[in-house]
Amino acid sequence: MIDTNLDSEKFYKISRNMKVVSRFLQLLVIMFVSLQSVAQAPPQGISYQAVARDNNGSILANTPISVKLSVINDIVNNTVEYSEEHTTLVTNQFGLFTLVIGQGNQVGGPVTFNNIAWGSGEHYVKVEANTGTGYIDMGTMQLWSVPYALYAGNVVNGVTGPTGPSGIGITGPTGTQGPTGPGGGATGPTGPTGINGAVGVTGAQGPTGPTGSIGAQGPAGPAGLQGATGANGSQGVTGPTGPSGVGITGPAGPTGANGLQGPTGPAGTASNAWNLTGNSNTNPLTNFVGTVDAVDLILATNSTERIRIKSTGTIDFTGDIEN
Repeated sequence: MIDTNLDSEKFYKISRNMKVVSRFLQLLVIMFVSLQSVAQAPPQGISYQAVARDNNGSILANTPISVKLSVINDIVNNTVEYSEEHTTLVTNQFGLFTLVIGQGNQVGGPVTFNNIAWGSGEHYVKVEANTGTGYIDMGTMQLWSVPYALYAGNVVNGVTGPTGPSGIGITGPTGTQGPTGPGGGATGPTGPTGINGAVGVTGAQGPTGPTGSIGAQGPAGPAGLQGATGANGSQGVTGPTGPSGVGITGPAGPTGANGLQGPTGPAGTASNAWNLTGNSNTNPLTNFVGTVDAVDLILATNSTERIRIKSTGTIDFTGDIEN
């Protein structure tokens, strides 16, 4: 059973297993360049084929896979010169997928594939694969002589070989030129050009007429007279203040006799007031000096507490008790 839905753990195992069988995978990689004739530029691409397997060595058949390939020109510093991505690959029934390095979507590197300096030292290809859980490093391998034929597309043409000897041909004799036919009738002479008429004399310019004088400005008419302002009327004289009247107070009338004493009114109703001069008809159950709630009763002199009868029934004296 082919596992086409790899989880992250299985894919990690694939990467670890791929390092173990990297030698085997390298045997499955086919890279070639088909060079055209000398008059044509070489194809800009490197064919790449590989077989995808899971960590058990089973072929991943009919499985979508993405591959990223990076061309490295400095293996020590891992400097990427060009990087591309292939995202629409699907393995066949044998787990095989095929692509062309140089025809993917460029995703990195300072130069394009056509401008890679193949002749400047060693080059390596780093392969990364992804079946849905992220790219896994599948290893880096060195490119050898066949891919370097791409460098021929950027090299000046070589030295031209010597030119072969020219063939010996026999040139036939040149035929006799025939006589020139008679020409047409002679062209009559051109008639003389007529004499140009004399230019008439320019007449003298007449004198400029005098400038007319400016007429005198007429006198300004006189300004009209301003009418006189009428006089203000005189203010009337204020009359004198009249003298204050002198009032005469009459003598006081005699004191009237005292009126009769009215009858005694009815006795008032009893109140709760406690008279300072003593009380009568008191009821010890309802008439007393004190409180009806749980509050202390204070007796004071000179605004100073002297005796406190507490709500609990005890009595406190704040002053000295004499005799």
